[in-house]
Amino acid sequence: MDSPLLPLASISHGTCPLTSQSGHDDYCMSLLLQDLQWVFGASHIRAGVIDLRTAENKNTIAYAAGHNLVLYDRSLHWQRFLQGHVHHIQCLAACPKRKYIVSADCGSEAILIVWSSENGQVHSSIPQKETGGIIAIDFFEKGDKFATLSTIDRNRMQTMCIWRIEATTCQIASSLSVFSTDFQHSLQINKDDQDELITNGKKTVYFWKLFKEEGENTPLKKVLRREKASIKTVEMLKNIREFTVSCFLPNSDSAITGMVSGEVIFWQEPRSPFFKEESKSLSVSDSDESNKLPSARKMYAIKIVQLHDTPITHISVQNSYVITGGSDGYLRFYDCRLGLIGWLEELQAGEITSVSFSTLSSCEQEANFTIQVPPFIVGTRKGHMILLHAGIFEEPSGSLQHKGEELLDYIPTMVKCVTAHPHLPYFAMISADGLLQVHDYNTRNVCSQREFSKLKAEFITYSPTGSVLACGFSTGFLKIIDSDSLQDVDNIAISRSGITKLEFSSDESLLAIADSSFAVSLVNCFISKDHVDEKWEYVGKFRSHAREIAGLHFAKVNGNNRLFSVGHDCMIVEYDLTESVKEKRLKLKGTWPVNSSGIPIALYSTTFFEQGELHLLISDSNFKIRIYDTKNFICHRTLLGPTFGTPVDSTFRLSLEHCTQEILAFGTKDQILGIMILPLRNNKIIQYMGVIGHAGFIQHMTISHDKKYLLTVSAHDGIINLWRVSLPLAKAFFESEENPISGHFKGSIGAKNLQLIREYFFTSQIFSQGEGFTNERILDSTVEIDQLHNLLSAVGVFPSLHELQEILTEINETFPMQKSISFKDFLPIFLNHKPVIELNPETIHHAFSAIGLDPHGTNTDILMTTLQNEGERMTREEIQQCFEKILHKHVNLDALPRNISATWFCNKVLKYLGHRA
Repeated sequence: MDSPLLPLASISHGTCPLTSQSGHDDYCMSLLLQDLQWVFGASHIRAGVIDLRTAENKNTIAYAAGHNLVLYDRSLHWQRFLQGHVHHIQCLAACPKRKYIVSADCGSEAILIVWSSENGQVHSSIPQKETGGIIAIDFFEKGDKFATLSTIDRNRMQTMCIWRIEATTCQIASSLSVFSTDFQHSLQINKDDQDELITNGKKTVYFWKLFKEEGENTPLKKVLRREKASIKTVEMLKNIREFTVSCFLPNSDSAITGMVSGEVIFWQEPRSPFFKEESKSLSVSDSDESNKLPSARKMYAIKIVQLHDTPITHISVQNSYVITGGSDGYLRFYDCRLGLIGWLEELQAGEITSVSFSTLSSCEQEANFTIQVPPFIVGTRKGHMILLHAGIFEEPSGSLQHKGEELLDYIPTMVKCVTAHPHLPYFAMISADGLLQVHDYNTRNVCSQREFSKLKAEFITYSPTGSVLACGFSTGFLKIIDSDSLQDVDNIAISRSGITKLEFSSDESLLAIADSSFAVSLVNCFISKDHVDEKWEYVGKFRSHAREIAGLHFAKVNGNNRLFSVGHDCMIVEYDLTESVKEKRLKLKGTWPVNSSGIPIALYSTTFFEQGELHLLISDSNFKIRIYDTKNFICHRTLLGPTFGTPVDSTFRLSLEHCTQEILAFGTKDQILGIMILPLRNNKIIQYMGVIGHAGFIQHMTISHDKKYLLTVSAHDGIINLWRVSLPLAKAFFESEENPISGHFKGSIGAKNLQLIREYFFTSQIFSQGEGFTNERILDSTVEIDQLHNLLSAVGVFPSLHELQEILTEINETFPMQKSISFKDFLPIFLNHKPVIELNPETIHHAFSAIGLDPHGTNTDILMTTLQNEGERMTREEIQQCFEKILHKHVNLDALPRNISATWFCNKVLKYLGHRA
């Protein structure tokens, strides 16, 4: 399977490196084909917002948005994207003078990147595959070093590293890997003693110390040591709750750790002689003074103080102040003795996750302020970013100034669906908690919004004229909403199950609804421009599928609407719309099976495959795209679709009316969006290319009315990306690929596989003439179609008899009256029909379950009966021949074990097949 190209660390105004099935990587082309224009929303990670404002640069804010690091200029309302991560960014930090920004992620392709904030270029990037990624970062005061704390690796080890920034690289100054019983997730450096650090997990707190060490024959180096904080009294231990974040107190030798109870626990080095004796540095041998190793301070809990009424989610130090934030959204400033001197309780922005101070100097009027801090920004878990300044604390209680200034329009963190206006540069989005917003994607501003406080939204779509929005909810309720005022036009109770899909007919006369009970409903629409004679009439409902509905699609043929659906039950259903409207109940026109081993994932229609004739495109879980006619619903072509991790989940047409080719934008559930061009009747394979659109699952996507923009939604954090698509460049890119098929055999392994296929092909030529043929063989570079079954099985396709018949039908349509096929024509057939996921123990286990057998052990007689009576039936002699051909020896079926498991079948029978493959 092809894997998507990992992004190169880069800076752009919409850059994401590109890959295609031909392996054609073109960085400059990727800037233009699918160009990231804007990011709506931000990640809700701890310390995910950094105030970069300085005396020279007074307008820039940095924040994480999925796998992108965004630099936002307030004055220009302009975003710059620093891209290099594949996974969600987990932590950010900037040096005190804001010269460098460090970002890190966690996952199989984890990386640590040091960026220059002056020009946005990569200073250095360090892969973190061994550690699994970085969970926390903090800079030392001088800005030339920073500390990182890794996540837990496969051996349950966590690594603390001290990095030194050099001219062009970063070097490890010191590191310590320790076994972790309690995952440490918070890190902070002592501003008064730059060699001391503190970390905490949910149950434990550790103090770390950086020591200079010089050996006789080794240069000076720094070593890390750590010591676990202790709680001695039973009474205090009873009051300990889960730890959240830690910090050293300024101008003090103490530290504090916040808890979910809203309290902080004080840590201090004991003063009494008894405790001093107990906290001596650890040694390897008490009798050998020279072997003593230095240790971090041994800190003890001395008291617990209540600071918030809700969990403390942020603690930091600025000047001599301790700043705390809670899950209630309250922000408080304390002195070094934790005396309260200022608070903000009117932000109403949700749980505080970040507080970042700029390096702007104070003006003269700020000299008399109660709190002396530079302007700062607050980030919250809901995605708000709020600009604040010290003068706010001088405002009277209840002042609107206490709410601060919102940096960007608020985007909720759980966006369920997005839909583009059919005629205007607007898009509407709705969140899981019922917030509906309409945005102008040209100005990047919110035009209007409405909240459905008691309804959980699932789906939303514009009508073809854009006059109304149809919104479906988890209760089965359907709302028709005026797209301008966002007020209700009509409300219809569709089902007791949640609505999963909504689809308007192109003339806006019908609205189809799919729900989670596998039913399709139909609503008749009568809409006037002024809404005077508007009427919405419920027609009926039919439970047409036995499993989840994967696709619901209207098509218009000769002026008549046709409605199709396809489900995970592998059935295509067409509905009789004319009779349904007449009789006021939804009626079926017919049902047809999807004869495929894969489960349907998406549905689309096209007239490009055969000009004027409507065909259905069905993407399935085996990465295939199958083309069905809409007369007899016979599969005419099976094509290999994009193979980027997960199958194609959604498609949108990019081709304009005058285009002679069908070009589609596609998206997969896992990260990728791209462009593909469908082959016409005489072409061979699908050409495609893709980019990493999001770090995780893509919740939904849509296309703008002019086909120039794609909007995609992240399932993880609700971030919406706006992509510009260039159709002319996409066509030029595909036309530049001289031989797309060769891209499937790239590299040394691909070349070996191609040679192996070639050898099997010519072996089939020999078999077609007979193994005992003694005369001079004349080979014409073709093989007889009668040999195709054996040839496909030899190269690992293993088609069933039904699948073989579909392949032969496809060959007959493409090459009518031909009795043989050339190697050049055979390769596309092999690529389109070969399994993307190769045979493995998991597929054998699934096969046992699929035919109703227990994969952990099934009676042999039941297995034989199933093979002889179900599906494509086999005789006992055929079963025996299969065993003998695989095992290369005579097999007595009666001598097989009484019970056969999927594991036994893999190890004892298919091991020879696996060895040959």
